[in-house]
Amino acid sequence: MPFGRIAKRTDYKNMKSYIFPLAALAFFLNSCIEETVNPINNSCPALMCTEEFRSITVRIKTISGDTISLKEFSSKDLKTGKLIDNSNYKDLGDVSGSYVVVTDAYTRNLSGTGDTLLVKAISSSNVVKTAKFVVSGGKCACHIEKISGPEEIIF
Repeated sequence: MPFGRIAKRTDYKNMKSYIFPLAALAFFLNSCIEETVNPINNSCPALMCTEEFRSITVRIKTISGDTISLKEFSSKDLKTGKLIDNSNYKDLGDVSGSYVVVTDAYTRNLSGTGDTLLVKAISSSNVVKTAKFVVSGGKCACHIEKISGPEEIIF
C-alpha cells in the first residue's frame, strides 16, 4: 500500500475477521495457563464456599419434654480417640437445652465419607447417656455435614 493511500472498506472487514479469532485464542490460552486453587487447601480443587459457620447440635430433654442442664457434655472423635473442644461454641445452640456436638472448626479433622463421634451427657444426678453421630468433613470440604445421629437425647 503506497504511503497516503486511503484504506478501502474491505481492508477493515478483513482485519475484523482476524481480530476476533486472535482475541479468542489469547483468552483461551490464558485460561489454560492460570490454575484456580482452593483457598482452604492448595491441593484441593476450587470450591465455592459460603461464609456461614455450621454446627451440629443435639437437644437434651426429659421424657416429658422439659430441657435439663447437664453436669458434663463431651464429644469424642472415635477415629482419633480425642475429645473435640467445643468450649468456645457453647452459645451456638439455638434452642434452650441444645448442646454443640461439633462445628466447622473441626472440618479438616473429619473424613469426606464420615467419622463417628461419641457424645456423652451426664446429668446433675449423674445419669449418663451416650449417642453416636456420623459427621463428614475433610481437608477439601467447606463445612461439616451430619450423616446420622439423633436430634435429641432423652433422660
